[in-house]
Amino acid sequence: MLEVFREVEAATVSLSLHNPGFFFPVPGMMMKHWEPRPMPMDLISDRFNYQRALSAARRAQAKAMSAGRAYVDYWVARLEFAVGYLDTIAAVHQAASAEAAAKRAEALRAAKAALETARRALETYAHVARDQSDRGAIAVLNEYVYRPLKMKVADLEK
Repeated sequence: MLEVFREVEAATVSLSLHNPGFFFPVPGMMMKHWEPRPMPMDLISDRFNYQRALSAARRAQAKAMSAGRAYVDYWVARLEFAVGYLDTIAAVHQAASAEAAAKRAEALRAAKAALETARRALETYAHVARDQSDRGAIAVLNEYVYRPLKMKVADLEK
């Protein structure tokens, strides 16, 4: 778990330097990424930090004794959410690029992929929600991530 926390810390420091407020739950937190360009390299690097943390958490999960199992399971799910969130952003960039290139079918496929990735990530987080803070975060993410993506998909389907 120490490796998990080192990787999470590295991602946190990186995000605070190049993208302050990245995870702040505010309107537009996902749709601000609807830009016709590849996902920024710094976010790709942060995703790798979260992926390494997730891999370490899964190794810890395999070794966890029953008393610590729920704690490690929580971190595995939270890190699956973080990786999924960044994968959603990558799909949003792909969809925006396709839309800007007037490739509506491709834009719709990528937007649907983003929506599905967001749904899976949020459900994973919801399965390990421990308290009102977790439940509140999930509710806000549904409002500012999932619903705007769902509306964009509906718009592209018209």
